[in-house]
Amino acid sequence: MEQKNFFFSIIMAIYNVEEFLDEAITSIIDQALDFEHHIQLILVNDGSVDASGEICLKYKEAYPENIVFIDKENGGASSARNEGLKYAKGKYINFLDPDDTLSPSTLLKVYDFFEKNYSKVDVVSIPMMMFGKTSGPHLLNYKFDKTRLVHILKEHTGIQLSAPSSFVKKEAVKNHFFNEDMAYAEDSEWLTKIIMKRQVYGIVSEGQYNYRRREDASSATQTGKNDKKWYVDYLKNFSRELINHSITTLGYVPRYIQYMIAYDLQWRINIEDRTDVLTDKEVEEFFDLLERILAFIDDDIIFEQKSLN
Repeated sequence: MEQKNFFFSIIMAIYNVEEFLDEAITSIIDQALDFEHHIQLILVNDGSVDASGEICLKYKEAYPENIVFIDKENGGASSARNEGLKYAKGKYINFLDPDDTLSPSTLLKVYDFFEKNYSKVDVVSIPMMMFGKTSGPHLLNYKFDKTRLVHILKEHTGIQLSAPSSFVKKEAVKNHFFNEDMAYAEDSEWLTKIIMKRQVYGIVSEGQYNYRRREDASSATQTGKNDKKWYVDYLKNFSRELINHSITTLGYVPRYIQYMIAYDLQWRINIEDRTDVLTDKEVEEFFDLLERILAFIDDDIIFEQKSLN
């Protein structure tokens, strides 16, 4: 059997996505970079009760040397991604969501950038374009003006929150797993800690991550506002955790982290109409924690927010 030289391991955490899964998998098989020689696809079926498992098996049978199929009990996206990491053999790793796709030239462009800048970066990110219920560029696409390096201590607005639209060196991921106790922003927390080690990451403006906004509004980011964990747990596990991590590793909270926290708070602070989700005591706890977090964010960082009312 020919020894594969995998440039990429694409890990997909799969849960009840039979409607979209073929499209996601096909976008990897049809890459300009030779799939059969250079791409490993790791399909982790996280306890799906629809036909997702059968779809995975169909592709596993078609490409037995490239595709790893893992069937496990439901444990959440972080659990599935952590399981997939155990099987990754590629030089670079990505976590494509199973209802999204990559543009055909993405892996080739990202590979070329990584090879030219291998000693400088552990992470390379690409623009996100939304499709489905809403379409158009993601709010944070402004930084993708050209293919380049982003030095986070010099360019504090160049925040990168999405792990699925990023590619990470396998050697940078060693012993760095997703927090399985987090229901939201677990990929952002994971990615940010990796980026902070070098304080620089790469962006490839020619790549494209196609991010599906589901018509039934069933994705985690679309349903989160109706979940208690979207509020206090999020502030503890993401905002406060990144503040604590910054102080521990750098001795202060850099403006890049401040900007990231301020940007992401906008989806949670309008909770006057969340009385059906939070008790009065939980609302009080939320605002108390929010006040303590805001103490670490400069006023001008808050005023810089482009999408904050």
